[in-house]
Amino acid sequence: MNLDSLRSYCGSLLDYDPVNPTYTDELTAFLNDAQVRLLGDRPWSFLVTEQALRVQTDVSLALTFVNGSSQVSGVGFPIGTLSAPGSSYELGTFTVTDSNGLTDTYQIRFVQNTTTLHIDRPFVGSGGTYTVTMKRRNVFLPSDTAQVQAVLQDITSYPQQIDFMSKLDRDSYLIDPDVLGTPESFLEGEAEYIPAPRALSGVSVITPGAGRGVRTVTVYMVNVRAPLLYTYDSYPGFSGGLESGLSPGVTYTLQDNEELQFNPAAINAESGLYRRYYFTCTDEGIDAPRRVRSATSVDTAPPTGGVLFSADTSVSVLQGQNLDTITPRYQRTQSGAHQSLELYPHTSTDSFINVRRLLVPQDMEEAQDVPAVPSAYAKVLAYEALAQLAIKSDQAPLSAAFERKMQMVYRGMEQRYLGKPSRRIVKNSSGGIYPTIFGPLTFT
Repeated sequence: MNLDSLRSYCGSLLDYDPVNPTYTDELTAFLNDAQVRLLGDRPWSFLVTEQALRVQTDVSLALTFVNGSSQVSGVGFPIGTLSAPGSSYELGTFTVTDSNGLTDTYQIRFVQNTTTLHIDRPFVGSGGTYTVTMKRRNVFLPSDTAQVQAVLQDITSYPQQIDFMSKLDRDSYLIDPDVLGTPESFLEGEAEYIPAPRALSGVSVITPGAGRGVRTVTVYMVNVRAPLLYTYDSYPGFSGGLESGLSPGVTYTLQDNEELQFNPAAINAESGLYRRYYFTCTDEGIDAPRRVRSATSVDTAPPTGGVLFSADTSVSVLQGQNLDTITPRYQRTQSGAHQSLELYPHTSTDSFINVRRLLVPQDMEEAQDVPAVPSAYAKVLAYEALAQLAIKSDQAPLSAAFERKMQMVYRGMEQRYLGKPSRRIVKNSSGGIYPTIFGPLTFT
């Protein structure tokens, strides 16, 4: 069952007009809310996945600082391209001690070119060239991560599990967090918060020629940090990075000869905020925000601006089958706060780790979207949504009836898909409370 089928099924049990957009939006919201509440707190096997994340070791850099300036000079900084902007150095941190002994820690926000980068605030201290160690200790997790269940690495030709360690334990054991080596434990890292734009900007209407069709398009803007982040690819095949939430949308009614052009203004380079746009077109069934992307694959503008690109939102493109291949959908699990984990010891070489994680279900927005629930149990969402709708209309007995139906389907789904604790072979004690090598084997 997809979203359209779920809405039709609910409509067959209630008296409502299925073409009423206000009611349809409300019903869709109830269905998505039911999905999050029913699936969000249990380790369902169909929501558990493994993903390889790249971990980068420390790098020694010779950087030239100027007192009172956030611009830093050096050589050999890695940079991206216009279609895949960003640098793997962005979000790296370093501690610098100047010639007077003043020590402070800074974060790299924006790598402008191979010889120039910008830190998060103006440098304070005696200017000069200093050798620093840049660290990228936060391994950022995909935005649809609800819970990290395990972290594994290949160190002996088979996956070796890395144990969890809290920061309180690290402090109690007097562990030095700067040690490099082979990771043995992982900790909760620091979240990176990306503020959303307060308003849409940099959009204008141009007239490139007739034949595009009349359409109504709503445009949104997001801020992005580290779009070339190497820990994972948030949008495989497209520019990635850590995105903010959507800005308030602005609706444009475009005539047959009109199109949208995008030219984000320059902002403070210390912010490290790239800009990106998304659009919806309800008239053509595009209710989920889609990335604005030019014919030359340009879709992200750096803090310094200077990137002018146009999109093709003609009706023929919006109705075409290639839409999914030329532009990605905005991930609704983006909240602007991106979680991460840290490793101890941090890896001494660039490597990969496998993270087993529980997913957050994506919202259903378009008629063809399917829920995260397996199709045989999809009606559990309909029953739960109907129960909430009945409560809203003060029909408690009807709500209780739908709740009973939901529980029947839910219990069957629990028996079939709810993850169970892993079992292992252990050696029992031969009489004491501790295992011995002479005890019998048990499958626990």
